[in-house]
Amino acid sequence: MHPGVGPPLAQTMERFGVTGALVRRKRLPGLLHLSSAGLIPGGRIFDASLDDVDVGGCRASARNALGKFSGRKVPDADGQAFVASLDGVPLAAGLAALQAAVELAEPGFGTEAGGCIA
Repeated sequence: MHPGVGPPLAQTMERFGVTGALVRRKRLPGLLHLSSAGLIPGGRIFDASLDDVDVGGCRASARNALGKFSGRKVPDADGQAFVASLDGVPLAAGLAALQAAVELAEPGFGTEAGGCIA
């Protein structure tokens, strides 16, 4: 990767619908590719789902989707690191639960981090 390409800081990303078809078929494989290319440095991806999905369920759903729909082969270590960066929060728990999950992970980012909602 060229110097200066990609975000210089760890990122948090909040997204919605880990069990949805679009996320499973397109977004997760795309995020895995970006992660394995070093364009999502040391970040966390938080998923709020309409289904009752916790962290373990979110990661299991992602592993399943990546096994089925990822067209690019990445090293197992990269795939495992990407899946480990996922956290799941059921939307029924409310936005306060999502905020609490993000705040719990933030100390691992150091002094600065960026964030977005996807």
